[in-house]
Amino acid sequence: MVTVVLPTYDRVTLVGAAIDSVLAQTYPDVECLVIDDGSTDGTDELLRSYGDGIRVLSQENRGQAAAVNRGFAEGTGEFVSILGSDDALMPNAVSTAISVAMDRPEAVAIH
Repeated sequence: MVTVVLPTYDRVTLVGAAIDSVLAQTYPDVECLVIDDGSTDGTDELLRSYGDGIRVLSQENRGQAAAVNRGFAEGTGEFVSILGSDDALMPNAVSTAISVAMDRPEAVAIH
C-alpha cells in the first residue's frame, strides 16, 4: 500500500482536484490521507463529501510540517508520498514511483 499524505489549510477551492488525482491513480492500493490543519473556509465540509473514499485527520493549525509529520505517523502504507493541496498527480504517478522503488531497492527517496 502507498499512503498519499495531503496536508491542507484553507484550500477549499483547490484540495478537491488534489484528492481526485489521488483517487484516480492506476496503482491498485492507495490510501488518501488528508490532514486538515485547522481550516476555517469550509474545507471540512468538502472533505466530508468524499465519505469513505479518503481518510481525514483534523487538527488545530500547527503548520504544514506538523501536518506532514502527522501523516507519516498515521499513514498505513509501506510507502508514503506527500502531495500539496494545490497540486495534482498524473494517473500513473504512484505506479511509476513503485516501479522505480522495486528496481532500485537501495533508494531511500524517489522524487
